[in-house]
Amino acid sequence: MLHVEVVVDPSDENSPWRYKLREDEKKPEVLVNPTIADECGLSRREVLPVCYVSSTSRAFDGQKRMWLQVMEGLSSGGPGRGTVDFRFEVKSFERVEADAPFVHALRRLNVSVHGLPLEIARNDLSDEEATPDGAIEALLNSFYRQFPLTRHDSRKLSTLDQPALLQLRPPFAARVWNDLTDSLSSCAGGLIIFSNSRSLSDKLLVLASRLTGPRAIVMELANLHPTRVDVDILLAPSHFAKEHYSVVTNVRARNTFVLSTGVDTQRFTPATLISPGEHFVIGYVGRLSSEKSLGILLAAMKILAPICSHCRLRVVGDGPQKSQLQELAAEWGLLGTSVDFVDGIYNDEPELVREFREMHVFASPMFTETLGLAVLEAMSVGVPVVGFISAGTGEFLEDGLNCVAVMKATAEKFAGALLQFIHDKERRLRIGRQARRTVVELFSTHRALEKYGRLYERAGRTINFSGRYKCHREEETFGGLAGENVEKTKGQS
Repeated sequence: MLHVEVVVDPSDENSPWRYKLREDEKKPEVLVNPTIADECGLSRREVLPVCYVSSTSRAFDGQKRMWLQVMEGLSSGGPGRGTVDFRFEVKSFERVEADAPFVHALRRLNVSVHGLPLEIARNDLSDEEATPDGAIEALLNSFYRQFPLTRHDSRKLSTLDQPALLQLRPPFAARVWNDLTDSLSSCAGGLIIFSNSRSLSDKLLVLASRLTGPRAIVMELANLHPTRVDVDILLAPSHFAKEHYSVVTNVRARNTFVLSTGVDTQRFTPATLISPGEHFVIGYVGRLSSEKSLGILLAAMKILAPICSHCRLRVVGDGPQKSQLQELAAEWGLLGTSVDFVDGIYNDEPELVREFREMHVFASPMFTETLGLAVLEAMSVGVPVVGFISAGTGEFLEDGLNCVAVMKATAEKFAGALLQFIHDKERRLRIGRQARRTVVELFSTHRALEKYGRLYERAGRTINFSGRYKCHREEETFGGLAGENVEKTKGQS
């Protein structure tokens, strides 16, 4: 008598290898143990640790807001949850400030936050090393002396190398590296996710992560010009970001996917009653930094102010250039008359929606935006966009359909594009309606959560504890996620 024993996926009801009894002999033809994990590492219902590594004190940016949406959506059994339960944690290599907006939002979701400030005594460092970058470089150099092969490939590391950390010299390096791996130990067998910071700290994080044995190290591309790292999965918000020379040159990833931000289109909705208002409000929401090109927007307002007394630019946000921009607006006689600066709105979506609903047009003066969450949120509220169609925004903005494009990078051209909406209300409302349609069809939170959930689950299945693939490496492993393009909406206006 031939005895056959196989293990099948218990969710596959149509498998020919199901347990059954032969009526004539009452003997099993096939023995099935549904509690055994599948060949890719996850049992049918497993808790998968998902650890985000992030600063908790810095600006509450779009990346953090997206992570909060993912944590809330996938914890509550929403779209994309699949057959895996996710256990979310946030790790920060700094002191956790309890009153920080991001920390407050995490605690509202019952997500644990662990802070580990990396402190090194001043007398342990040379004068060259006594800077944030210098200290990190000293830690990396001590690590490479012990593990020389990892200088060019962090995947040479495994959990078996942890004991050798005690041999690092000088002694403070051994202490810091052990503290790092201890802090990340609860992420073993899960996913470690971070957004690039453009600094050597990204290298430090990847090396420490390898030693803890995650199933995958995932980098979400928050900025261009990343430091040189190798990760298991790179998530880019747009094809522009994915294919940018700085990313192609500096990031080595086994798989790279375009996974765009989601917008809660049920919350970011147009106002039901539009008040005429006293002013024509031109809005901007975002970080106030050099790459956002706010100077050209202020220069456009300098042109508009004499010919449009009711035009008002409302700048919502914070950043390193805020005081400089305020001084420039004051010097041009715009501050308080044609231009207002408002503090950034963090973790208060109802207030942010109210702010968008007060706008008649959203100004997007950025040239190198990787995607543009604030642009998408404004569009979801039905606010048309005036700006440059370039970089990531070029993948969803289309002149005359959901925006008015500024064809030349001058203040005069920007002011002229704004005037088109000032003088043509019907066109502004029509383009605003199509702008919302673009977001609903391509960038809804529901759609994004499905993609994140599918990717997280498949990442846990395709990579084993040492970081080496056990199953298929093709892009199709992720349910075709890599092949999903962000296309422009060609609907009727």
